[in-house]
Amino acid sequence: MLEAVKDRIFTGPAIGIVIERLNSLRDDASDRAGVLRQRLQAIFDASCVSHARMRERGIPMVIGGDYGFDVNP
Repeated sequence: MLEAVKDRIFTGPAIGIVIERLNSLRDDASDRAGVLRQRLQAIFDASCVSHARMRERGIPMVIGGDYGFDVNP
């Protein structure tokens, strides 16, 4: 669908908060942190694949960020 309207839309991939949350859990050995790391890593990996595919198809992307959260001020 995005490819069909790529001349009229821009996407703004925002995975910074996922990256920062993964970084914040790096030294946490708790079970809960392990579960969160797995879930966040899956989101990160899927996002990387999606963004690469969008780029290959010529879908415009803007640079931005998801700031203003505790984990990513």
